[in-house]
Amino acid sequence: MFLLLQSLEPMNSSAHTVLFDELEHFNEVLFICKGKVRVGYEMNSKQKFRLKYSGSFGIGLFGATFNEPSLYIYKTFTRCEGYFIRKKTWRLIIDGYMHVSNELRKKIV
Repeated sequence: MFLLLQSLEPMNSSAHTVLFDELEHFNEVLFICKGKVRVGYEMNSKQKFRLKYSGSFGIGLFGATFNEPSLYIYKTFTRCEGYFIRKKTWRLIIDGYMHVSNELRKKIV
């Protein structure tokens, strides 16, 4: 667990920044501490955002863990602050510590 905390890097995003687009692979796992993020989709060249997340939450946990692309668009609504961990490091932690990762995988799914 110490390796996870050691691997976190700070991130700041301004408002209206696309964090992940549809069908884009997650290169990092984001842990948002402050700010609001909208989740949506694109249809007929128009973006529609239906979900709002605020407070503390994670983005890309499932995609980075199971190597799946993003099904939605993640876009900041306000300025966001938090931390991120690169996918390569995330996978090393997940695959290297099976006693922790089995519980974590269950919670992610």
